[in-house]
Amino acid sequence: MLKLRVFFRPVFLSRAYRTSTERSLRDAEDGDDTAPLRHREVVKDVYEESETTASRSADEIEDFRKKHNVTIKGDAPNPVLTMDEIKLPEKMSKLFAGRGLRTPTPIQSLCWPLALKGKDLIGVAQTGSGKTLGYLVPSALHIVRQPNVGHPGPTALVLAPTRELVQQIASVSADWLLPSMRIRHVPVYGGASRLVQMNDMRRGFDICVATPGRLLDFIQGREVSLSNTSFLVLDEADRMLDMGFEPQIRDIIESMRPDRQTLMFSATWPQDVRSLARDFMSADATRINIGSTELCANDNITQELQFVSNEDQKTDLLFNILEQNSRDKILIFAATQRRVTHLAMKIIRNGFRCVESHGGLSLAKRERALQLFKGHCNIMVATDVAARGLDVQNIKVVVNYDFPQTIEDYVHRIGRTGRVEAKGRAFTFFSPENASFAKALAGVLTRSGHEIPDKLVEYIDNNAPSPSFRRNFVKKPTNFRMSRASDWRRDSRSFRPY
Repeated sequence: MLKLRVFFRPVFLSRAYRTSTERSLRDAEDGDDTAPLRHREVVKDVYEESETTASRSADEIEDFRKKHNVTIKGDAPNPVLTMDEIKLPEKMSKLFAGRGLRTPTPIQSLCWPLALKGKDLIGVAQTGSGKTLGYLVPSALHIVRQPNVGHPGPTALVLAPTRELVQQIASVSADWLLPSMRIRHVPVYGGASRLVQMNDMRRGFDICVATPGRLLDFIQGREVSLSNTSFLVLDEADRMLDMGFEPQIRDIIESMRPDRQTLMFSATWPQDVRSLARDFMSADATRINIGSTELCANDNITQELQFVSNEDQKTDLLFNILEQNSRDKILIFAATQRRVTHLAMKIIRNGFRCVESHGGLSLAKRERALQLFKGHCNIMVATDVAARGLDVQNIKVVVNYDFPQTIEDYVHRIGRTGRVEAKGRAFTFFSPENASFAKALAGVLTRSGHEIPDKLVEYIDNNAPSPSFRRNFVKKPTNFRMSRASDWRRDSRSFRPY
């Protein structure tokens, strides 16, 4: 007997919302100045400079920039060097004081005045630099200063590449903005219930934190409108372009107000990120570089290379590291889901507590693994799904069991430790298979103040796999991977999908 399954679309949940949105859009198109969408005034400049900040001398500002290796292209107001210099709501000020935060991080010192003045800015800074609060605090102050005209949709939008990063940003918002200013947020990402996310949005929200794909689905289904959104943040812009999100990002931005304020943050400054900034940001946008203008790692991380020629050496070195750092939080990166599972089982069999995380697991299992890792379980094995967005403050050791596919991913992997001025160690197993990355890796080491090992110099000079590699590693077939420009190209170096 044939069984029919009928799927009902929850039209009743969004009909009223769609009707009001469509009516407002139609009024705006007809030239009705009373329509709330797109025609409300955007209040951008909400900055009140303190006397201390305004009277800061040029020498003091120059010393600050040299100390933190800051490069600024464009106009920028004086940095705020203490929390007392920035005028925040009373509850938020008490929250900062109660948590012992008396001094902003360098990226916050520079971004807060610039963003509060309503200027577009580009922040290029290493991971763990405090940039999340660097844009969430200005977004909250922007929201509370906008006129209340009963408009649908969020006032601020934060786009991020992965659901893990979306969840981390939403967690920071819940910890800081909700208790101090009652700023409501809704995280929107794939792998979770559309119905639950749509219900959350219908209850009203001020900030939308989203991945581009799921948000565009809602926009195209007319279940959310960005016509009122006047504050846009692109977080980890380089990673979003790496993942092929450029078409979705462009569609999302084109559905927003043209008079919005835009903030873009990236760990690197490649050509495709520059192109996106040129297309969607004002011509006078200020670019702030914290650290080297070239790709570099956090100076608080001690990077150690371990040269290997076979899998047995990698396994022996891994367990030596685990035994020597048995009381520390350790994050291990592997190339594939199968390798992650295999390593996790091997670690557990040797008496260690360990969890795994990769894209093949359900969202619930990944969230459960993260909670265990934050708690009593001190070892996690993961694919690059954890390279960005994993915000566990007390990770002491990162192990690159398999070298990543790009040098940018290497920087982001090891950036999971040494966060917010803490110290960390990163161990990387480097084999002949990785010889093509030797020169780029040497550059990262040099800019971080590390000496280049003699073995790495040999790889740079030769830049070719040795005969021992062919004996000890299985030769892998060619594969295609997506480049930054979102086109497919042949890459014979790795079988792992990008």
